[in-house]
Amino acid sequence: MSNSLSLATFTLDKLPQLADLKLGFPASKREQNFLIRQLAQPNIDPERDCFFVLDGSLPVGYFLLIQETLLSRGVLEYSVIDVPERNRITRFLLDAASKIAADSDLKILHVDVPESSQYLENFNANPQWEHIRTHLHLVTNVREFPEIEIPGNLNLRIANKEDAAVVTSIQNQAFQGSWGYCPNTVAEIEYRIFDLPEYKPDRVLILEQNTEAVGYCWTHVDSIKNSGIIGMIG
Repeated sequence: MSNSLSLATFTLDKLPQLADLKLGFPASKREQNFLIRQLAQPNIDPERDCFFVLDGSLPVGYFLLIQETLLSRGVLEYSVIDVPERNRITRFLLDAASKIAADSDLKILHVDVPESSQYLENFNANPQWEHIRTHLHLVTNVREFPEIEIPGNLNLRIANKEDAAVVTSIQNQAFQGSWGYCPNTVAEIEYRIFDLPEYKPDRVLILEQNTEAVGYCWTHVDSIKNSGIIGMIG
């Protein structure tokens, strides 16, 4: 590899390269199609916010900077290929993303990294980054579902497309004031439930008390792991 790293903006014709970098292996057509849907979310502008890191002319990494202007925050997603120069590429990538965030008037840059990842070591070695919060991923093997009695004044139902505003309102109220939560729009919620998933739509349960929506549970299917996921509950 050369010592010349640079940035290149993403264009839609480069989607196969982006998918390969994101996954770390050659992406199937199905995986490329899912990435297309991810990039089409209402809060994402890929041709503005997605960049390749090039070593010479070779793509060696990418990052997507999702801009949450309401919080003056950028949410960073990135990946770097597994090569001996990975640390150097990662440092270049993070510095470039930080500069673009600052140029976009974003005061905070937020990224999630797995604890077992080499990326975490890079963050700990960089005084610009601070560990704020730890998220836990919990797993249970459910073989038998318990029978649950619901009080007479409560009702559970599955959200339909007309409920996008209801789910948006519940979620924004449930997480208001929570660290790192950016209020969602109805368009964002509707897209994520009914257009983004591979198995459409996601099942979102709405809990009603005397016909008023008071809670929700957002679930979806991980087709690769053949498992169900509770994404958000409130």
